[in-house]
Amino acid sequence: CELCPANTFAVAGSGNCTACPMASSSPAGSASAGDCLCDPGTFAQSGSCSECVAGRYSNATGATDCSSCAPGTYQNEAGSTSCTACPGLPHDSSPVESDAVSDCACNAGYAGQADIAQCTACLPGKYKDTVGNSGCADCPANTYSEAVAADNSVGFTFLLLLAFWID
Repeated sequence: CELCPANTFAVAGSGNCTACPMASSSPAGSASAGDCLCDPGTFAQSGSCSECVAGRYSNATGATDCSSCAPGTYQNEAGSTSCTACPGLPHDSSPVESDAVSDCACNAGYAGQADIAQCTACLPGKYKDTVGNSGCADCPANTYSEAVAADNSVGFTFLLLLAFWID
């Protein structure tokens, strides 16, 4: 008797090798369907292997669930084994389970288009206090900022008022 090849199994006394279900694999000499484990990019669900949806991944054989893409990453394809970093890191981010590069957005203090790696710091005198691909705004009247990548206008107003009060 010979061992069944990899990706097949044979129940004792069956006389033939049976292929593992789709998207699963087994070592040579496997003796049951239970030896067939889901391939990376898939997970075990109701006795079969299903692809991870976009925004999720599995990187191990035999996964029982898919992991979410972390903030700052995305995955736009089903059946993936990893997520891709947003192109503008470290100056952009994305929500958990992002499924498209367009989910990447410039952090507060940075403006541009994160999905094409063009997040640039707000210049002195400007700020941006939200995550998104909008532009930087001028500091409000009677305020200023010497900071590069300023992410709020509250402190500028407070400093100006404090300086006026001390005078």
